[in-house]
Amino acid sequence: ELKTALKEQKRNIKHLIVQAAKLIAPKIEKTFTDGFDYVIEQLRASTDYMDIASDMEISKAVYFLKHKNPKEAKETLLAFEKKDQKLHDPTTLSRANTNLCFIYYLEGDLRNADQYGTMAIKADRYNAKALVNKGNCEYQKGRIFEDKEKFDECRDQYNNAKELYMEAIGVEADCVEAIFNLGLCCRNMAKLEEKLENRGDYEAHTHSALQAFEKLHSILPDS
Repeated sequence: ELKTALKEQKRNIKHLIVQAAKLIAPKIEKTFTDGFDYVIEQLRASTDYMDIASDMEISKAVYFLKHKNPKEAKETLLAFEKKDQKLHDPTTLSRANTNLCFIYYLEGDLRNADQYGTMAIKADRYNAKALVNKGNCEYQKGRIFEDKEKFDECRDQYNNAKELYMEAIGVEADCVEAIFNLGLCCRNMAKLEEKLENRGDYEAHTHSALQAFEKLHSILPDS
């Protein structure tokens, strides 16, 4: 019990340090980049907080994304990736790869997005955002196959996407991105089966889509 309590106490302390670091980093230097770099440098000087330094590097990239600077975000994440991965815990690696997947997807680079989506899930299977991003890649591959009228391959990719979205919801029940994308995916699956005149599958997918959107409405009633 004492060991568990000490472990929980250490986790809480690290959480508070991360939150404090995120608050002060953008304020302590002339630019938020310099502020983050200073905080990261100080954390790396302590062997007890090197994992928090890694977390702060991801936070720096996320800060770039929130301020509509995906180029700097990608450069930060790629630089992070090149460092010795043994220094980073799996959760941090998964966060980095999740964000790289998202950036590449926005850029229309499906090959790299898919690669980093796979890496993110491999590092942490319980990362809901990673599962959603990987699902988006599978969904997009399905759209490409549908445009080429390769309907069997299209169906397989849509099914892969659906399973990933459902897995994300299993990890995080109120993950609105997963629920919304699940609804879109099922709606597209229904349209595909309607086009191929598979009435039973069309009705099943339509029902699944409605269930997803109803759940989303229960979480976000004003949307």
